[in-house]
Amino acid sequence: MSVWLLCIFVLGQKPIHLDEANFLAMTHGDWWSPHNIQINWEGTTESAFDVLSNPPGMPWLLFPVRNSAVWTMRLWMLPWVLLSIWGTWKCLQVQGSSIWNLWLMVLSPLFALSHNSLMPEMPLYACIVLGWQGLLRKKSLFGWGLILGCAALFRYSGLTMIPLVLGWIILHRPKNGWWGLLGVCIPTVFLYMHDVMVYEEWHFLHMISFQQDDQSISTMIHKVLAMFSMLVLGVGAIPRWSKPKRKGVMLLCALITTLVLSRVAALDLTLLACTSVSIGIVVFWTVCETLWSQKKWWMLCWVVGGVFFLLNLRFAATRYWLPFALPYWLMWNPRLSGSKMWCWVLGFLSLHLVWDDAQLAKSQYTLAEEVTAHCFDEYQTDKGYFAGHWGWQYALQDRGWTPSENDSKIPNNVCFVKSFRSWPQESSNECWYEEVLFDSGYRSLLLPIRVHTIEGQGNYHSYMISNDPPIRTITPFGWGVDSWDQALFRRSCLR
Repeated sequence: MSVWLLCIFVLGQKPIHLDEANFLAMTHGDWWSPHNIQINWEGTTESAFDVLSNPPGMPWLLFPVRNSAVWTMRLWMLPWVLLSIWGTWKCLQVQGSSIWNLWLMVLSPLFALSHNSLMPEMPLYACIVLGWQGLLRKKSLFGWGLILGCAALFRYSGLTMIPLVLGWIILHRPKNGWWGLLGVCIPTVFLYMHDVMVYEEWHFLHMISFQQDDQSISTMIHKVLAMFSMLVLGVGAIPRWSKPKRKGVMLLCALITTLVLSRVAALDLTLLACTSVSIGIVVFWTVCETLWSQKKWWMLCWVVGGVFFLLNLRFAATRYWLPFALPYWLMWNPRLSGSKMWCWVLGFLSLHLVWDDAQLAKSQYTLAEEVTAHCFDEYQTDKGYFAGHWGWQYALQDRGWTPSENDSKIPNNVCFVKSFRSWPQESSNECWYEEVLFDSGYRSLLLPIRVHTIEGQGNYHSYMISNDPPIRTITPFGWGVDSWDQALFRRSCLR
């Protein structure tokens, strides 16, 4: 397992990527009020308090290393990975599960792509599994409950642990169980008091309306289908095939349901999407059925509540599954035929995805260097305006470029560049006297398994791909040989 962790750590080394840029931006404000900064988000400069929907735990965690090399910051996150593995193993032992259940977790794309990220997933998951292994062993309930409650400092999905602990206490009646409930509530009370003191409003409540900005029927169906695909291809959950005839009928019904829903929402499904969504529906149903028959009510609440929470998020991304994945890893049966082979298939996929994700990040930095050099060679200035966010924004701002406002007019006679993989954004300028397309190209590791591909209609980091209009996706990865990224360089007219 150490070899595996080292392998994906090395393959996953990359410059600042995706929303890591947002968390690092908050570290350069005041430590006590990280949301009190202005940030260009999707082409509009706004208060981070209004648009960045995570609690302050991650900026606080990164604050001591905010000016360090990127590899140092990624190494800084490694203890959380080790705590996550240890906590998961302890939870598995309490439930009488196998070491192969741990391998399923470690080899899954969800773990592999989260493990050296500068985002909240690993601290969030570590707090959850550390807290639950202590509560399930019914030892030091207040202390382990306090650790579990700290999950809410990293993502608001950690708040779901409070009603879950309450349900566990009511159903299992552990001695001094209410101390566990008190412990799990304290970090949230602290967060509330902090936000009211600093911002005069609780950030979590402020984010509820923001997260539910678009909840149309079509969007909900899209999220449902993407969520079930992510459950299989991200979490690595597969159904128990102990009753093949019955499961075959369920799979057929799930396939019909998938096709009907996709027609209602006008979604174009790939074969991978159709298959993974159908299997995901069967997984969810069989896990709920098994938990019901075994009367594991609190874990059933974890599974159902997780789906409800994810459906109410504005964005759907595979990494959001992490706080709700443990029940599926606990319920998986490695003794069934082909189950261990499935672990190695996941590992093979994860290697490709970790490598491909790193190349996506590096391509944006390479393009940033190229457009900066072109602007200097042609116009004797190495600065200009740009459109797009994620690591692309971080790379160009680090070189002195200025983010443009959505639909705003770029000043005359300046360089302007936009990324095609970042959120689509245009300026209001109508006159350009040079246009150059820079292309990062693509090369595969072994197979063209992609974490972000228009050709393969897959995106691990969202259920959309930036385009004009945006492309709706279902699967967290796909098969494609399209470029990692492209950048369009323009020079605004002199008038």
